[in-house]
Amino acid sequence: MKHKFLSDFLILILLFLGTAVFSQQVLKGKVVDETGALLPEASVRVLKENKWTTTDFDGNFKIEYKDEKSIIRKSELFKCNYR
Repeated sequence: MKHKFLSDFLILILLFLGTAVFSQQVLKGKVVDETGALLPEASVRVLKENKWTTTDFDGNFKIEYKDEKSIIRKSELFKCNYR
């Protein structure tokens, strides 16, 4: 009986961990300035999650995030087209 409880408990924990892993989302986009010029190697940050990435040579980036409220959709310094 003790082993049955332990195995059920471990399965339950694994299910919760799997849910947490799949709850991450990916933000992809391109960073350009006000004239539409690409901004290579610009920093992109997810607020509240302390995650950073930089854009590639064509201004593209991809970053994972958990909370929708952590995403900046507009900045006065640059324009970000995301999908």
